[in-house]
Amino acid sequence: MALRVAAHTSIFQQYGFDQVKQSEKIADIIAQAGFDAIEWHHTTFVGDDYKNRLEHAQRNSGLDLVGVTHSLPLWNQAEYERITDILDEHAEKMSSIGPGFTCNLSCSGKASADRNPSQNEHFVQVWTEVCGLFDSLDLKVSYQNNGDSQANLDYLIENFEEEESLFFCPDIHSLQTAGIDPVGFLDKNGDRIASLHIRDYHTDGGRTVVIGEGDLPLKQINATLQAIEFDGDVIVDLILPSGTPPDQPLLEILTKSCQAISENLTL
Repeated sequence: MALRVAAHTSIFQQYGFDQVKQSEKIADIIAQAGFDAIEWHHTTFVGDDYKNRLEHAQRNSGLDLVGVTHSLPLWNQAEYERITDILDEHAEKMSSIGPGFTCNLSCSGKASADRNPSQNEHFVQVWTEVCGLFDSLDLKVSYQNNGDSQANLDYLIENFEEEESLFFCPDIHSLQTAGIDPVGFLDKNGDRIASLHIRDYHTDGGRTVVIGEGDLPLKQINATLQAIEFDGDVIVDLILPSGTPPDQPLLEILTKSCQAISENLTL
C-alpha cells in the first residue's frame, strides 16, 4: 500500500510563523518538502474565516488534510464544562471542513500517577464522551501520548469499556522518553494504532532537528508496521531541541525528514 506522509505544523511556531495569518505559506512549504498531507494545530481554527482559509491553503498546495491536534486536561473535574465546550466547538469546526478527519488529542496537566482515583475515572469518562462526540459527527479521535507512562496508557486500556472505539496516535519520541519501547508498543497495540507522530532522537537523551540524524529505529518500526498491517498516516512532528536556535532553513529540515521517512518506511 502507498503510505501517506504528513507534516504537523509545530515547528513553524518555533520559526516565528503565525499559523493563522500564514496558513497558505506553511502549506506551500510542506508541499515543497515532498509531503502528501498536513496536520494543523488547533490554534489555526481562530477566526470566522478558518474554513475558507484552510481550504484555500490546502487546495493551492495540493495537500490532503489529516486532521487537527489538541491537548486538554481531560482529568480535571473542575474544568469539565469548559473542556466540554471547547471540544464541542472544536469538533463542530472540524466537521464543517468535512467528514472523516481525525483529532489526535492528548491529556495535559497531570500524569495518571499523580492523579487521585476519582480524577482517573473522570478522565476515562470524558474520553468515552469525546469518542461519542466525534463519532456522531463522522469524525475520528485518537489518543496521543504526551508524557504518559506505561501505567497511564495501561489504565486507559484497562478501564475504557468500548474497546472498539479506543485508538492511539503514538508519539514515538514521547514513548521513548517515558521509558516505553516504541516498537513493543506498536506490536502490542497493533489493532489500535490509527496513525503515528514521529521525530528523531538520541537514545541517551534529547532529540535531533532532522529525522535520520538520530537513533530512531526506522527499520524496526517499518517491520512492525508491516506485521500489524498498519494502514494509517505517518505524521512528521518536528520540534527543535531545547536551546537550538532556528538556524537551518526550515524547507531543508522538512525535505530531509520527509525523504528519510519515504526511504525507510516502505509499506
